Amino acid sequence: VEGIDAEAGPQGMQRFEGKIAPLPSLYDGKRAVAWMTRNITRQHELQLRLKRLGETDQLTGLYNRHFFFDQYHQRVQGQPLTGLIMLDLDHFKLINDRYGHAIGDNVLREFSTLLRQLCPLDGVVARLGGEEFAIWLPGMTGDKARALAEQIRCATEELVSGDGVRFTVSLALGISQSGEGVDALLQRTDLALYQAKHRGRNRV
Repeated sequence: VEGIDAEAGPQGMQRFEGKIAPLPSLYDGKRAVAWMTRNITRQHELQLRLKRLGETDQLTGLYNRHFFFDQYHQRVQGQPLTGLIMLDLDHFKLINDRYGHAIGDNVLREFSTLLRQLCPLDGVVARLGGEEFAIWLPGMTGDKARALAEQIRCATEELVSGDGVRFTVSLALGISQSGEGVDALLQRTDLALYQAKHRGRNRV
């Protein structure tokens, strides 16, 4: 726009809302419109921030439980094959009791970073609550999902947190069956996770 000092105004990507209305009278004998624009960059950024807060777990930065199940209905449901990995850190209460909740939070954050690094790009990783996590794996076969689960287990066993804490994770794998709803898949996988805990932990 002529006559405006671009360096003096807002910098970077800007977003605008425009409203156009026809004028009832002519302008220099021609039809004309009034065009009003408003910079809505800050409102847009606030909306994105609120959206992120509503979708993510504040401690770990992973998706939260609500978004995780919302993604099942939007992206995962209807896939011919869907893998689900449920994960539960072993003896996490003992970590909190022995080292304190601040170090326990660090363990959760570092484990979340590990999950982000190992999870495929189309996977959906979430913290369901406490020390419980889950991963949707759209279109992934049972063999590949099991290999990923075992990779996560081994990487967790080898991980030493920044505070010097070592820990392990129990995992359960579920592969959707034809016509199976999310509740049935979750129930089967949750039962398998209970069995992994009952049989000694640190296993898939």
